[in-house]
Amino acid sequence: MDDSDTSSTAQSSSKNMNNTNPNNQQAAIVRKRRMELRKQAASQPKGPTNLANCANKSRVVDSRKVPKYDPDTPMSKEEAAAWRREARRVRNRQSAAASREKTRLRIQELEELSSYWQDKYLNLKQKVREYEEQNGKAILVSEENSTCNAAHHVSVEDPPPQEQEQDVEVPVVEAQVAAISCNGDDNHLMEQNGANDANDDDNHSSTMDFGAV
Repeated sequence: MDDSDTSSTAQSSSKNMNNTNPNNQQAAIVRKRRMELRKQAASQPKGPTNLANCANKSRVVDSRKVPKYDPDTPMSKEEAAAWRREARRVRNRQSAAASREKTRLRIQELEELSSYWQDKYLNLKQKVREYEEQNGKAILVSEENSTCNAAHHVSVEDPPPQEQEQDVEVPVVEAQVAAISCNGDDNHLMEQNGANDANDDDNHSSTMDFGAV
């Protein structure tokens, strides 16, 4: 009795001390609050809640629980196994046919898309070629115009040196031709005078001979 009384008195005294100490009370309140927050965090879902997703998940789970390839009529174990094999074969065949059809449609779609882009590429290539030809023609025309303008500018401001030399040499050639023509006329006159003198001498000699006779 004495021991129990002493222990009860010690516990009551310790509780009284804890209650009287404000630091211990505050620590207890914080610890209690932390435990409540942990319980709330554990009870709340981690991701965003969506009723449609939850319904789909429950439906998937329920459908998975239903056994597949079960015959409608009661069969023995061997007959059910054969029926399941045949049903699985039919299911695989249908799935393969659907996959082939899907692949065929996708290939057809990609071929149409490829032909569309190929035609577009060819049209753009033709346009680029036409633009390049037009640009080349424009460059040639501009070069020809620039050369013609440069030649006209040079001919107007400063004539070529060959034309100047020809202009200088023409009077000299004309003077030489005139001198040659003058010399030719003098020689011709001298020849005519010599022929006239010879004729006069002949006439004079003939008259003298006639007088002597």
